[in-house]
Amino acid sequence: AGDVKMAAGWVRTFVSETLPRVGGLDVAGVVVAVGSKVTQWSVGDEVFGDLGVEMQGSFAEYAIANENSLAKRPQSMSFTQACALPISGLTALMGCKQVPIAEGSTVVVRGASGGVGSFV
Repeated sequence: AGDVKMAAGWVRTFVSETLPRVGGLDVAGVVVAVGSKVTQWSVGDEVFGDLGVEMQGSFAEYAIANENSLAKRPQSMSFTQACALPISGLTALMGCKQVPIAEGSTVVVRGASGGVGSFV
């Protein structure tokens, strides 16, 4: 939903856009090149992460990422599953930490069919 809002220009008050721009925050794939100062990753590493609002570009065939915004893709997850994790998973986690939920409580989540709700 955030990518749609970004493409429609709804968030221009928060982010300065220079067009044309490739959207997309969540990314997963294989490292094909690294910069001379990169120490955490090597060509061939399987990674996933969040490119961040200022960088974006995961809708492209290739994307540039800061090395600290990536993590090793768990072998138990496909690239598709790993790509769905960063934004939706973190948003769900942050939401759950904001609300004191006692063990055994019943929680109702409105709109739980989307990315964030599927993690709650």
